[in-house]
Amino acid sequence: MTKIQSLFNEVKTTFFPRWDSANKWRVQRKAKLSTGYARGAICNNKTKTIEISRTLVLNNDNEYRCLFAHEICHAVTDAYHGQKWQTRYLKVANQAKLLRMQTLAKMISEDIKNIQDAEVVNLSVIQQNMEDAINFHPNASFEAVIEFVANNWGYTADGLLKKYKSIKKLFDKVKRDAV
Repeated sequence: MTKIQSLFNEVKTTFFPRWDSANKWRVQRKAKLSTGYARGAICNNKTKTIEISRTLVLNNDNEYRCLFAHEICHAVTDAYHGQKWQTRYLKVANQAKLLRMQTLAKMISEDIKNIQDAEVVNLSVIQQNMEDAINFHPNASFEAVIEFVANNWGYTADGLLKKYKSIKKLFDKVKRDAV
């Protein structure tokens, strides 16, 4: 077993003990990730693989642990850095503190803060979320897609609709383009 696989298994058993009990998930270094918008790593639910770019340089075991926790949180929640994902990732940070893994806990907390500071919800991001939802569920209703997008970003559906008045037109465009 490689060092990377060993660290992946450690994170799985320590922080996600009920997840992947059948051991179907794997880690793979890849020259090109299966999605164009990820930079260093992705959680590919279809292939049950945590893909790590060969160009990504991680300097120590805690950086790998943080990366695996980040990606597994996507596997157990969703593909976005919304409230559900942040809550689960924060739970890992709190568990790490209890286990006296202070460096890892701090790294995760910093990762969450960086994501919160960097992620801006705009119509472009909403469109990407809608496209993803419709790709997975082509017959999804406007209400279901809005609920999905809103949950990803910590909004209520009503709050999202109030903030982005043109969202119905955007949905209609995404739906047409998906055909």
